[in-house]
Formats: sequence, structure tokens, C-alpha cells
Amino acid sequence: MNNCSNEKLEEFSKKHFTYINQIFGDATVRQIIEEEYPTTYEFAVEETGAEFEHSFHHTVKDREDDHVICSVAEGYQNIYKNKNDTLCQSYSLLNYFDIDIPDDKKERQMAMIQMYRDILNGTMENFEDVDFKKIIYDEILSVKANKSLWLNFVTNRGYISMAKNKFFKNIEDTLDEWEEFGYWYFIGKGNCPKHDNYSSEMRSQDVLSRELSRERDEGYYMGVEDINVRLATRRSSKKSSSRKLSSKSRKSLSKSRKSLSKSRKSSSRKSLSKSRKSSSRKSSSKTRKSKSSPNSASKRSI
Repeated sequence: MNNCSNEKLEEFSKKHFTYINQIFGDATVRQIIEEEYPTTYEFAVEETGAEFEHSFHHTVKDREDDHVICSVAEGYQNIYKNKNDTLCQSYSLLNYFDIDIPDDKKERQMAMIQMYRDILNGTMENFEDVDFKKIIYDEILSVKANKSLWLNFVTNRGYISMAKNKFFKNIEDTLDEWEEFGYWYFIGKGNCPKHDNYSSEMRSQDVLSRELSRERDEGYYMGVEDINVRLATRRSSKKSSSRKLSSKSRKSLSKSRKSLSKSRKSSSRKSLSKSRKSSSRKSSSKTRKSKSSPNSASKRSI
């Protein structure tokens, strides 16, 4: 815990989004995982509403009965208690491989880290013969059209290196930092611990989590109350005929808000979304069926 600083956590968060969320939330990478590591599940993705900035949320679905397993519904992921917990890609992978998710917030992240290492090192139970690195290199990294495939959020400019050794080393270094101190970023308010003892810190973080939930609830109810007050004032100051006009105005405002909500989708990554068409996998188009699932790299995932 002594190796943690808020500056290092901030830098780690950029690495994690770049080399974990972005890559393992990518539609093509997840298609490869489904085909090379077949299980009873398949990946699913949903676009959230305005409350989550129209981001993507990753889940898994049972192939036989279509039952969806969701990290939020299961109670593991709650951004109102752990505000930076955008780990739905990792939760869905744990569920996909039927790996137990610990109750402890640190231990569940350690399970994620071990899972990624098993995928990279070819040590995933029952799938030891799968060479993930070779497949990713052959089907993605070595394709010249993919050089602008994934953005570099660490430098906040350009794209990540697709050179095989550097690419996988960046992922492995991110996993090392995640294990060493980065897990704190996904707990509570995402700050470094203030206690030397882990148990004491987690008790403190639990208090912070409750504060986050309370702040969110108070903000919600204050917003509702404010709206009610304004509507009551508006009603008392206008006649019946003006109420009809107000109703039309509110409908117009509602339409404007919907239009604004759509326009707030991440325009900064439109070029990446366009580059992720089927041409990015020309070398493998004969052996793999294309899927129409959304490209998770184009929006933030939760």
C-alpha cells in the first residue's frame, strides 16, 4: 500500500482503460475468445441510457436458456458505491469462464488479474492448448489496416503500438500495477488507502461507499423536489389556456433533450468506430464468421 499515490492511480487508470477495458471489451477480441474458448455462455452487450452516458455494459448469456448474468444485477458492480468500477468486461469474462467472484473487493480484482494472465500465458484451465498471443497477433496485430485500431489514452494522442512484444508487455505491466496498487482505483472513491492495515482501510472504504450512495440519493431527491417546486410555481402563475401551451413546450423540450442526449455520444472516437469494419480482419474472414455486435472501443464501458 505504501507504493500507492493518487498521481500513480490516475496514470494507472489510463493504462487500464487503454490495455484492459479497451482491448478485452473489443468486439473482435471477444469473438475470438468465444470461438477459441467455447463455454456454455456467450457474450452480450447493452447500450445504457443517459444516466451512464450511453456507454456499453457487458454481460454474458446462457446459450441454452438465454439467462443473462449481469455484474450489476448480481450485486458485484455498483458505481454509486465504487465510483470507478467500470470493470464489466472483466466481470463478464469471469462469468464466461465460470470463475468464482469473491465478495472481497480486492480479491475479486486479483481473480480478474489471474484470469488475464492465464489467457495470455496459455494456462487457462481446460484451454491450455490455446495460444492467445499468437491468435491475436495473426488476426489483429499483424494486419496493417489495424495500426489505428486502438487509441492511446495514456498519452492522450495517437494509437497504441501493435508491435507484438511491446503490445503484450504493456498489458502485462498494467496487470502488475493493478495487482500492486491499482486495485484501490476501483474501490470506494478511488483514492489511495489511509490505513496501514487492509481490514481497517476496507472498513473506512465501506463508510465512503455509503457516503457515495447517500450523496447520489440526496442529489436525486433534491432534483425531484426542485422540479416539483418549479412546476407548482408554474401552475399557480398561469391560466388554463397557458397550461396547454406549457404542455406543448415541455414536449418540445423533451424532444430537444433526446436530441441532445444522442449528440453527446462520444464523437471523439467516430473515426475509430469507422475503422473497425470487417476490413480489419481481412486475413481471417475466411475462417471466422463476422458478428454484428457493437464495437465497445467506440464508447466507455461500465
